[in-house]
Amino acid sequence: MPNNNNTAVLASRPVVALAFWACLTAGLLGIGLVLHNTPWNLELMVWARAGAWLPPYLWMSITVLGTGWVTILLVSMLDRHTSLCSLSAIGALILGGLLVTQIKHWVPSPRPLRALGSESLQVIGQHLSGMNSMPSGHALSAMAAVTVMILFLRANGRGGLVVALLLLTSGLLVSASRVAVGAHWPADVFVGAALGIATGLLCWKFSLVCQQRWGPLSPKLSIFFEFLVVCYAPFEKNGYPEVQPLLWFIMAAAVVSIACRLYRLYWVAGNRIPAG
Repeated sequence: MPNNNNTAVLASRPVVALAFWACLTAGLLGIGLVLHNTPWNLELMVWARAGAWLPPYLWMSITVLGTGWVTILLVSMLDRHTSLCSLSAIGALILGGLLVTQIKHWVPSPRPLRALGSESLQVIGQHLSGMNSMPSGHALSAMAAVTVMILFLRANGRGGLVVALLLLTSGLLVSASRVAVGAHWPADVFVGAALGIATGLLCWKFSLVCQQRWGPLSPKLSIFFEFLVVCYAPFEKNGYPEVQPLLWFIMAAAVVSIACRLYRLYWVAGNRIPAG
């Protein structure tokens, strides 16, 4: 006979997971909204930048990991057999980009460099001084990518609590790097991170619906996405030329990923050589 206690625990897991994501999103969003237009926003930024937590080169390396095309490649390369992660990452980037663009128009918020001046703020790398600071697009894309990664690993039984915490920590570190390099206020980062989680969850659910309706998503879709991103990446100016070798490494990894997908798709699947 089935164990009723075990059945109840299994049935409650989706509810617990949903409550966790909802609380995390609401918490980050609430902190960001409270900080915005309050003295705490400036005080927290001064405190964060006062300590030499990491060398400038490391902060630049971390912050470029939140670039849209980088997050797409990192998420896509995680899924070797379907295109769930690719579709989720692309969807989150498009939806997140629309949200960021609209909110930046609705909420006029000067960049830290514009508000404080170059005499008071030492910027690392790209100097951004426009009136479009809220929210952080890098924080959004980083947390959307982390959310999709965690959901994918959990769905395949490969991600425990420790892995989830490590991924969340890495996403929050990328988000925090936007404050460290002087590109965003803390409030921008909290709101961007919250929106990233929300868009990641939504686009993951959308990808699952697509899979349930039309069957497993072909890895050809991932090949197409990764190829487009690799072609686009060399032409994007990220404002951090010092860490270009890191970006070239990510692009090279994506090329290897595409080659491995093609090998598996057209050679192993075609029984031209043993599958191993």
